[in-house]
Amino acid sequence: MNVPKARKLKSGTWFIQLRLGGESIPVTGKTERECIKQAEYIKSQYLVGKREKPTEPEQPPPAPQKLPTLGEAVDAYIARRDKILSPSTIRGYKTIRRTRFKSTMPRCLDDIAPYEWQMICNEEAYICSPRTLKNSWGLLASAVLDITGTHLPKVKLPQIPETDLPFLEPEHIDSFIKAVHGTDVEIPALLALSSLRRSEIMAVRWENVDIEKKLIYVRGAAVMDSNNHLVQRKENKNDTSRRTVPILMDELYNELRKGKAAHSDGLVVSCMPNTVWLAFS
Repeated sequence: MNVPKARKLKSGTWFIQLRLGGESIPVTGKTERECIKQAEYIKSQYLVGKREKPTEPEQPPPAPQKLPTLGEAVDAYIARRDKILSPSTIRGYKTIRRTRFKSTMPRCLDDIAPYEWQMICNEEAYICSPRTLKNSWGLLASAVLDITGTHLPKVKLPQIPETDLPFLEPEHIDSFIKAVHGTDVEIPALLALSSLRRSEIMAVRWENVDIEKKLIYVRGAAVMDSNNHLVQRKENKNDTSRRTVPILMDELYNELRKGKAAHSDGLVVSCMPNTVWLAFS
């Protein structure tokens, strides 16, 4: 049985406006399915003559509920995933919410015409990098789809230039090891050289270091949350990230052996995540 499409109100309640024989009948439900079923039941009762025709003058239908602002849509999208996604992902989403599309975030989605989105992206492209714009647009599109069930129009975004990330050639490794020797970042720098990601380096504990077998057990990760606090996670980025890494460099082995002798537990690296990066930037 056909009934009008249910709409979700800001309160979280689902709403359908029925019109039967000149009568305007609001129908609500806690879920979309419950609202539709209730509307179908009322309409079926009317069709079989069990619902009385209205005797009072027809009342004007209530004004349609406006959609939320873009900012409210993004806030709701983040809130619904706060306990599911990585703290670093939530941190990135909140940064986008706070710093990107500032003039558009307060606008009601009803008031933004489809053709405007391209102009909105064009303006944002002047003040952020192509990669930042792509990530920010992805969050906006997902948030709008999540709350309205409709896709934003396709827009043309700037092409992301290929970046030639610096890396060590084999002949540079000895110089790098000598450069970090005796510094506060020696262990994290050599762990990075041993294939560990930054989040994995920050999560290595002394009990994960097997000096006798010369092995490091990569278990878990540590990332920054939206409050700039380091959060320890038991899960790695993916299944293959949970691995065993051999200690191949004598310099790393010697530093870990000395540290292991002084510590039975706790984190191997105590500096902040950006310390190593800043040391070599």
